[in-house]
Order: sequence, then structure tokens, then C-alpha cells
Amino acid sequence: MGSFAVLLGGIMKYWIILGSVALAACADDQSTIMKKWIGSSDTALMSKWGAPDLTAQGGGGARILTYHGRDAAGRVHCRRTFTVNAQHVVTAAADDCPPGWLETTR
Repeated sequence: MGSFAVLLGGIMKYWIILGSVALAACADDQSTIMKKWIGSSDTALMSKWGAPDLTAQGGGGARILTYHGRDAAGRVHCRRTFTVNAQHVVTAAADDCPPGWLETTR
């Protein structure tokens, strides 16, 4: 029975490591998707993502556009934000969404 426990422990470690690597890869992909919008126009962003859920005015004519990641019941689970300068160009992008939300919610 002792060798079976060792084998089972080794298998569990393998799956934990594999799962961690997969989650990290998803997070990198999501960050890359968000950052691809930097340099794009706000018109291009909104034509793909629709109207933002929230818009805030920043200094110097900048705007902060926020999109909510919602589940099937409409509950907000995370936010994706884009900073747009006075020339209507996306200058920053960030999110606090779990891996995979970007692909499934927009």
C-alpha cells in the first residue's frame, strides 16, 4: 500500500504542475490580447467590444473605458479597462479577469 500512495502522490503533483502551467499560459494570452489594443482607435475598440459599461473622464481629455465580465446570470466578476487619450487612441489596457474570460465574454 505504501508504494501505491507514493505513485498516487506523484500523479497528483504532475496534474497540479500541469494545471498551473496551463493557467499561466492563459493569463499570458489574455494579457497579450488586452495589450494588442494599445495604439488602436477607440472607434475600433468599440466596434469590436461594443459600448463600455462605464466611462470616466481623466485629465487632459483622456477617458477610461470599462467593460464588465459577467457570468450567465449577469453578475459582474471582473473588469477590463482601457485608457484612451484626447486623440482617441488607446494608450493602456488592464484587466482583473480570470484566465479564459476574455475569450468567452467579448
